[in-house]
Amino acid sequence: MSLSINADYHTHTVFSHGKGTIAENVNRAKQLGLKAIAITDHGFGQPFAGLTPKSFEEMKLQVQNLNEKDIKVLLGVEANLITMDGEVDLTKEQEQEMDIILCGYHLSATKRSIAPMFNMVLPAMFGNAGICSSAQKKKNTKAFINMIKNYKIDVVTHPGFNLLVDYREIGKVCSDYGTYVEISTRHSVPNKQGLEELLSTCCNFIVNSDAHKIEQIGQCDYALKLVEEYKIEDRVINIGDKPLVLRSKQ
Repeated sequence: MSLSINADYHTHTVFSHGKGTIAENVNRAKQLGLKAIAITDHGFGQPFAGLTPKSFEEMKLQVQNLNEKDIKVLLGVEANLITMDGEVDLTKEQEQEMDIILCGYHLSATKRSIAPMFNMVLPAMFGNAGICSSAQKKKNTKAFINMIKNYKIDVVTHPGFNLLVDYREIGKVCSDYGTYVEISTRHSVPNKQGLEELLSTCCNFIVNSDAHKIEQIGQCDYALKLVEEYKIEDRVINIGDKPLVLRSKQ
C-alpha cells in the first residue's frame, strides 16, 4: 500500500480505557514519523472508561509538557452522543479547552434519563445485528445532524457503528459545517456503499487509528485501502500536505 497518514487524530490512553500513557502514545507517533497526534480519550459521560474533570486537568498538563518542535500534540476528547436530540457530554466551557473534538455514539455512555435507554440503546443493539427500520434510521441520522449543528465537533467518529445512519445526509451536514467524517479501521465503517453515499456529497474525511494500544497507533489499513481504491486522497485531510482546519478553534 502506497498511502500513509501524516497524523493520527484519534488515540486513547490510560486516561480512559487505552493501555498506553500519553508519553508512550506520543513516542510511538514520533517513531512512525507522524507530524501530529491527538490524545482523544473518552468523554465525561462514559463511566469507568471516560474522563473526569480531575483527570482532564492532569491530562492537559501532560499534553502541554509533551509538545515539541518534532511533533504537535493535540489535547482532545472523543465525546459521546447521549440523546436522540443530539446532546453531547461536553459543556461549553470544556469545548473551549479542547484543541480537537471528536464525537460518536457509544453504548456505554451515560444516559440522562430512562428514555434514551429505549430510544438509543435498543436501536443500537438491533443496529449491530443489521436490523433497523427506515423510521429509526431517520431518527438516528437526525441525532447526529443536531450534534454537528449544535456543538463544535471536528470529527464524527465511526458513523454507522452501533446506530445505523443515512450517510448521504450525514455527509451533507458535515460539508456544510466543516466537520470531517472518520473512516474507521477499528470498526470497518463506513462500508463501500456508505462511502459511496458520503462521496456523493462534498464532505471531507479523516483517517484515524482509534488506537487503544500503543502498537495500534497509525494502523489504518482498512481505511487506506478504501481511500486508495476510490482514489480520494485529495479529500482526506491527514494524507499529503493539506492544512487541518478545526471547528473547535473557530
